[in-house]
Amino acid sequence: MIKDLILLANTLDKKGFTKEADFVDALIKRAFGIQFASEKIFGDDEGRVFVAIEGPGGGSKIFYKSSGTGGLSEAGDWVVTNGLTIARGSLYYIKDPGKIPPKGSPLERVAKALAQMEKENGPIMPNDMIGLSLGASHPFTYSQIAKFNKWVEEVGAITTAARKTGWGLIGARYELSEEEAIELAKSLGLISEENAVS
Repeated sequence: MIKDLILLANTLDKKGFTKEADFVDALIKRAFGIQFASEKIFGDDEGRVFVAIEGPGGGSKIFYKSSGTGGLSEAGDWVVTNGLTIARGSLYYIKDPGKIPPKGSPLERVAKALAQMEKENGPIMPNDMIGLSLGASHPFTYSQIAKFNKWVEEVGAITTAARKTGWGLIGARYELSEEEAIELAKSLGLISEENAVS
């Protein structure tokens, strides 16, 4: 049944019936017991994929497919993040304590549902990207962090813990041009005049 729905959604999409294809996609996602809070699916240039999932009590959570480089999760595991920041000169995804959803929790059920969805239907693919490979000292990175954090805030996934761990450093509320990003980074002492030149 699910494979038939995927085939139908793909066919509708190819024929230009995007609203209808989106409706069928929503049915597929509901079949796995999860509700996406946004049609936007971000990818980063290290292979992570980010989705916003509606929470049972309102708001949402951002789940991402781990690259496995952080040591707490395996590559391909779905874990939770609260946004992006820069600390001690490095980029960090702001994570819940422990990062991995606790056993038996609603978050673990969502992580398992996302893994099952991919197992049965293939990988969830991003439809928007953030580029972070230029590193924490490059001004372009600041605009990319702001873009991602703005989305996190728009879907209601911002948390108190995220605010305490440097959320305001780049800011979910900023819509930064490259020039504004340079000025903000310089004013915070995060980049110097020499490496502010793009």
